[in-house]
Amino acid sequence: MTIYCGSAAFGLFYGGFATLFPALVGDLFGRAYAGAVGGAIFGAADFLSSWGPAITGYLRDVHGNFDLAFFLALSYPESVHFCSHCY
Repeated sequence: MTIYCGSAAFGLFYGGFATLFPALVGDLFGRAYAGAVGGAIFGAADFLSSWGPAITGYLRDVHGNFDLAFFLALSYPESVHFCSHCY
């Protein structure tokens, strides 16, 4: 039963993001630049995502637990959201 609920949540949330992302980029940056901007966003996300496990492992080796890594992972989106409203 859990796999069905997880699959439904994945389909609803990620499926909605993956289908709406190109349209949103096209609306915000124009159709002429949508491919380049979308590629830059996904490229940056892939690069940063590749460093996540290494940094998490390092923090676990130094501190002996994952508490700091989880705290940073959970606080980063909130800090970006806060800073985006400052300007």
